Amino acid sequence: PENFNYLRRQNVQIVQQTYNGFRVPLSAVRIVNGEQGVYVLHGYTVVFKKITPLLEVNGYFIVADDEDAELKLYDSIITKGKNLYAGKIIS
Repeated sequence: PENFNYLRRQNVQIVQQTYNGFRVPLSAVRIVNGEQGVYVLHGYTVVFKKITPLLEVNGYFIVADDEDAELKLYDSIITKGKNLYAGKIIS
């Protein structure tokens, strides 16, 4: 069209795939008996829960949160620590 500014531009974002799940820091992920998982605090007891990583981005995993997943919303993930094991009592 006449008097149309052809220098105008607009940024677009193309999304190829989306992921839904929990954001888990890489520092919290442990390998126990060949299984990837995280330690969570259940009361005063440490519990190991297996995870299924879907994506790794900027120092964290997006892990599955489907019905079969062991990790649930509001689980208190332990992100640091030494000598952790399932059943350990933390006071």
